Amino acid sequence: MRKAHWQATAPFTGAAGFYINELYSPFPGSVLSELLKKFLTAVHAMALGDDTKMRSFRNNTEGLPYAYKSDVPEGDELKLRAEGYGELEVPAGGLLLTSGVDVQHDRLAVVIRAWGRGEESWLVFWGEIFGSTLDPGAGAWLDLDALLMRDFRHASGSTLRISAVSIDGSDGNRTEIVHAYVRRRKAHRFMAIKGASEQTDDKREIFATPRKVDPGKAGKMAKKGLETYIVGTARAKDLILDTRLKIIQSGPGCLHWYAGVRADYWEQLTSEVKAPSRTRNRKTWQKKAGVRNEALDCEVYALHAARRLKTNLMQPAHWDAIEARLRQRSLIAEPDDPPPPSDDDEDDQDEAPPAPPAPKADPPPVAVPAPVVVQQAEPAESQDEAGFLTSEDPPPVAPARRPVVQKRKAKPAARRGGGGFASNW
Repeated sequence: MRKAHWQATAPFTGAAGFYINELYSPFPGSVLSELLKKFLTAVHAMALGDDTKMRSFRNNTEGLPYAYKSDVPEGDELKLRAEGYGELEVPAGGLLLTSGVDVQHDRLAVVIRAWGRGEESWLVFWGEIFGSTLDPGAGAWLDLDALLMRDFRHASGSTLRISAVSIDGSDGNRTEIVHAYVRRRKAHRFMAIKGASEQTDDKREIFATPRKVDPGKAGKMAKKGLETYIVGTARAKDLILDTRLKIIQSGPGCLHWYAGVRADYWEQLTSEVKAPSRTRNRKTWQKKAGVRNEALDCEVYALHAARRLKTNLMQPAHWDAIEARLRQRSLIAEPDDPPPPSDDDEDDQDEAPPAPPAPKADPPPVAVPAPVVVQQAEPAESQDEAGFLTSEDPPPVAPARRPVVQKRKAKPAARRGGGGFASNW
């Protein structure tokens, strides 16, 4: 220290600043072993969500400004992983479609995502529908219907439709409007949702039992009325930002995006960081200053809609059945605009020869009743008890049986007893 000297690292402009850390301190409490204990204590507190000790160590011991660093990938890094499929196109691995909608005063933000095995997913659409959101039967809501009710072209040549939609109605000015819109579309798995408080309810599951809101008879809630779902947004963001954004190779949990997605998607997707809370000794998701986060919210809602379909519980057999039906539809699907047949084409077509008439058979000597023919109905798409899309066959119809007539024993004739009463004694 006696031979040390100050060395300028920047040009002098009239005011000089000096920097030195605690390693140069001659006091006993500043030896290297004590400084190491302070650092490890700060790291442990940081892991529990308390960054006060780390802030103090950074400012007082290292003599440097403190800034929290997140390990969430930056938007520019994610943009480099975008893929070459187009908007509104479903890649081969996507087998189910869900959507998340965030309601604003003058627009509707929408994310549509395709889901496959292991909850690997592909972004199909990100955008905003501008217009009035005051009337659930007009304005932006009509354009939302046109988007969510359309067919989406699959890579196999078949088409898919959206299986579930989660719409955020937590804005107090639009809650009843969202309820009115969803109430008429419950049959299409449209859900009114509300995000759980990340400060007081950060342990809630992504998908949980809904709460009924429509009143019924005798002061009870209507069984078939509207339901609202509370979304575990903290856990959903943990899954998306802390885990799945870091998966680079295709496979379970990997997130995919199309290269032509709107430019603001990347910034909005990474608009929040999990930093220590100033009021609680734990980390909470906090929005970056000056950055919008509608795309991230919509991704959370699309994940909630996927959990409504139980994509996280589906076994390979469920996915195989969905894919088989999708391929079957692609084989029998007609082209979008078939060309009109020409005269030459009609002449070249081979017609099947008519079937020869069946020869008449001599009547049988004894009339034998015709056997009962049981026709099996084609399997129809439905859901099993767990809510998975399955293919069920109707129960076979038992052949008709001849009714059995039970003979009753004849009662013995009643005889006249004393006093003119009928008696069997």
